[in-house]
Amino acid sequence: MKRYDVIIVGSGSAAGQAASILREAGKEIAIIENWTFGGTCPQRGCDPKKMLAEGAELFARAERMRELGVEGSLSLNWSSFN
Repeated sequence: MKRYDVIIVGSGSAAGQAASILREAGKEIAIIENWTFGGTCPQRGCDPKKMLAEGAELFARAERMRELGVEGSLSLNWSSFN
């Protein structure tokens, strides 16, 4: 039976960093992932959220700049925003 010093659940960026540090310290590591390797952020979570938040922030910045002379209207085609 294979034995591990550390079992990491999930394969996101923090897991990869921890595994690297632990391996350098001579530990036997197992990483368990129930979906695609890489974790939530790059696969289905943080990155898409960041794209949506960036679009919203763009509009908020433009609105704040109106008092400094920024004019006109913005529009964003959300269906093609990726």
